Amino acid sequence: DWQRIAPLRVLSFDIECAGRKGIFPEPDKDPVIQIASMVQRQGETEPFIRTVFTLQPCASIVGSQIFCFTQEKQLLQSWAEFLRTVDPG
Repeated sequence: DWQRIAPLRVLSFDIECAGRKGIFPEPDKDPVIQIASMVQRQGETEPFIRTVFTLQPCASIVGSQIFCFTQEKQLLQSWAEFLRTVDPG
């Protein structure tokens, strides 16, 4: 039915940085090393997309797509493109 409104997509994410002990990460000193994301439709209990964008390879995670990069810039650009594609509402 074309008159129905599509359910919102809810995106949750967690960003990990290579930090220094006892110091909150700073963008110019502590690179982003991993971004994990989950996307679910409003009203549903389980995510339908699970991703991990990471510097260097990591172990596989059941039910998640892993995207590995060698540079922080590549990781961030790829995650930004992921956001545009998923288009959370």
